[in-house]
Amino acid sequence: IQRSIAQEYSKLNSNKLEDLKKQNEKLLKKLVLLSDDQELLNQIQWQSIQSILEPNQAALEFVLFPKTEGLLEPKENIYAALLIRKDDPKPILVNKFKESDLKKLLGDVKIKRIEYVNKFYYLSNKNPNANSLYQLVWKNIIPFLHDIKTVYYSPVGLLNTINASALPISSWKNLQDSFNLVLVQSTRNLLELKNNSQNQTNREILLVGGVEYNKMNDNDLAANIEDTKSQSFATRSFFSFYNNDTTFRNSKWKYLPGSLQEVDKLNSIFKNAKWNCNKFTGIEATESQFKSFGKSTSRENSPAVIHISTHGFFFPDPNYASALNNAFQRCKDPMIRSGLILSGANSSWQQADPKIADEEDGILTAYEISLMDLNNTDLVVLSACETGLGEVQGSEGVYGLQRAFKIAGVKNIIMSLWQVPDKQTAELMELFYKNWLIEKMSTRAALASAQKTMRDKKLEPYYWAGFVLME
Repeated sequence: IQRSIAQEYSKLNSNKLEDLKKQNEKLLKKLVLLSDDQELLNQIQWQSIQSILEPNQAALEFVLFPKTEGLLEPKENIYAALLIRKDDPKPILVNKFKESDLKKLLGDVKIKRIEYVNKFYYLSNKNPNANSLYQLVWKNIIPFLHDIKTVYYSPVGLLNTINASALPISSWKNLQDSFNLVLVQSTRNLLELKNNSQNQTNREILLVGGVEYNKMNDNDLAANIEDTKSQSFATRSFFSFYNNDTTFRNSKWKYLPGSLQEVDKLNSIFKNAKWNCNKFTGIEATESQFKSFGKSTSRENSPAVIHISTHGFFFPDPNYASALNNAFQRCKDPMIRSGLILSGANSSWQQADPKIADEEDGILTAYEISLMDLNNTDLVVLSACETGLGEVQGSEGVYGLQRAFKIAGVKNIIMSLWQVPDKQTAELMELFYKNWLIEKMSTRAALASAQKTMRDKKLEPYYWAGFVLME
C-alpha cells in the first residue's frame, strides 16, 4: 500500500490517494498493537551516553526550545547546546542563542551557490565576517572542550544546514583543525555506533551515474553525451536545466559528464580491490533497477556501499512557494518533495505522470527510499546537490533523503548541503574512496583527508566542504 501511495503522489490528480492513506493508517495502528518490541519504548538516559565516552570525548546535543505564551517562558525560539563529558556530574548548558539571530545570519537563500558558501566558510580580508556562524553557534562552547579531541554532535533545526567542521576560526584554521567532529542524528545513536562494525564479508557496491534523463535510443544518447562534455561548470541540482524558466514543468535535467567519469573510475578502483561491482549508467540507470537492490525478497543482502552520482532536489513547503506547476513541488509530504533523478525522468518531470500505468517514473523520492530494505548497507554516498537538506520540523530533524536512508537501515551517509560542482565533486569522490579502500582509513578520516587535499590546492570551500558524513 505504501508503494502504491508513493506512485499516486507523483500524479497531478489522483483519485486513489486518500483511500490508500486511510488503509495505510489502519494497518500501521494494527502493527503497533501487535508489536512487542521493547526497543520502541526504551528511553535513553544521559548517563548511558556518558558511560561509553572516553575521557577525551564529548557528546553535544543541540536542542530547540519553542516560544510559548507563559510569563516566564521564552518569547521566541531559543537554540541551546547541552554537553556531556566523561566525569561531569550532569550535562552542562554551554550555549544558547535566539533563532532570529541565526535566521538573520543565514538569510532567506534559495540558491546555495558559491557566493552563499563563501559568506560563511571563506574567511579573508575581503570577507572578514565569514566566521559569524562560528561565533554565534560554537565560540561559547570551545572553552568547555579544552581537554576534548572528539565531539559527537547532533544538530537541530537550521543547524542541519551547516557544515560545522568547515566553519573558519581564522583565515588559516577551521573548526575541524581543532576537533574531530562526528555528526550523528542524535547523541543516543552513540550506543549503536559503539556496537556497529563494518560487515567485512559484504564486498558489493552499487554504482549509479552518467544517467540519461531522456528516453532515447543509443545513437541519441551518444550525441547527447558529446554535446554536454563542455559543461565544466555544471552542478548537480535542479538549477542545471537545459532551459531554465520560471516553471519547472518546461525544463529538463541536464546530463552530467563528470558523474559518468566518476563512476567509471570508482568501478576500476573497487574492481582492483576485488569487490563485486554493479554499475548502471545511461538509460540503464533506472528507478526499478535501483529498487531491486533494496528488496529483501529478491536479494539476501543489500550492497555494502551504494554510490549515487546524479541530480538531487528538495522543494520547500508549498504553503510558502509560488508557481507550483509540478506535483513534487505541490505535495504536502516533505518526503515526496525530496529525491534523486534517474533514467527517463525528464518525461515524467514535465508531465508529472508516468506514460504507462505502474511504470516507474525515474524520480526516486525520499518516501520511496524509506520503503526499501537496506539494513546490510554500511555506507550510502549521495554525490548530488543538497542531498542533506529537507524540511526542518522543530526538534524532529530533517525530513528528506538522510531520514529516508536511515529508515531503510543504512548505517552511514555522505551527503551534501549545497549545490556541488560536477567536476570537482568527481575528483573529491575519487580521493575519498582511494583513502578508504587503499589507505585503509576509516570512513570519517577518508572524507576529511580528501577534503584536506582539495583545501591544500587552495580551492575555495564551495568545491570541497559541501559534503558531510552522518554516522
